[in-house]
Amino acid sequence: MRVGLVQCNAVPGDVSINLKRMAEFVARAADAGCGLVLFPELADLGYDLSDSAAQGHTVWPHTQKTLAALAAQHKICLVCGVCAAEQAGLTNALIAWGPHGNILATYRKIHLFCTQTVDESAVFRAGHEPVMFFHQGICFGLALCYDLRFPELFRLYAHKGCEVMLVAAAWPAARAHVWQTLVQARAIENQYFVLGANRTGSLPFAFAGASLCAAPDGSTQHSRTTKEELLVTHIDTRQIAEHRAAIPALAHCRPDIYQCAYLTSKANTLTK
Repeated sequence: MRVGLVQCNAVPGDVSINLKRMAEFVARAADAGCGLVLFPELADLGYDLSDSAAQGHTVWPHTQKTLAALAAQHKICLVCGVCAAEQAGLTNALIAWGPHGNILATYRKIHLFCTQTVDESAVFRAGHEPVMFFHQGICFGLALCYDLRFPELFRLYAHKGCEVMLVAAAWPAARAHVWQTLVQARAIENQYFVLGANRTGSLPFAFAGASLCAAPDGSTQHSRTTKEELLVTHIDTRQIAEHRAAIPALAHCRPDIYQCAYLTSKANTLTK
C-alpha cells in the first residue's frame, strides 16, 4: 500500500484555513495513488492549546464533517490529529476516516504532554486504551507525539497484532534528533512499520518537520526539510514476517520478568 505522510504548517486557531490546506494535501495523496494519508497532531487548530480550549466544542462538528467528506470524495483513508469534542470534554485525538467517510477508529492520547511550559492536561482528557483498525487488509495502530517516549505502549500494540503504527506529532525543532531516533527505535524494537507525520512552522513554537517512515529493520525514508511536503512511502507487510523470522526478538520477550521487576521497583519507590 502507498501511504502519504503530510508534513504541513497550520495557522493556530484558524480551522477554515487549515482545513482548506488539508484538502489540497488529500487530493495530492489520492493523485499519488495513496490508500491512506496521515496528518500531524491537532492539525485542525494548529497545536494551540488556548485556541483548542476556546474553540474545540464549537468547531468540532465542522471539522468532523469536512474530513469525512474529504475521505469519501477521494476514496481514501484519512487519518488526522484533531481536537475532538465529546460529552465528557475535549480530547487530543487521532481519528481515522474510511474511504466512505465513516469513522474507522478514534484514539485518544494516552500520555498527555505536561511540563512547566506546556500542559495538555489542562485542556484535554487522557485516553486509556490503544486503538487499532484494519484497512486494505493491514492492521494499523494509532499514537500521538509524546506517546513515542513510552515503549511499553508500542510493545503492547505489537503483541496485539499491529503491523503499522501511525504517529501524528507536533514535535518541536529543539528536539528533532529525539523524534527521529524514537520513531526508528520503536520500529526496530517491535519489528513493524512506524510512520510519523510531524508539523512544520514556527507558531506557537518552531516545529521539527522531518516526517519519516521506519521499516521493521530500522531503515528509514524521511523528509530532509522543515518545509511543507507530502512524503509518499510504500508499505509491504511481508517484511515484518521476514525480519521476525530472522531475529525472533518478540518471541524471546520475558513479560513475567519485566512485570515482576516493575512492580518491585514501584513498591520500593513508594516505601522510600
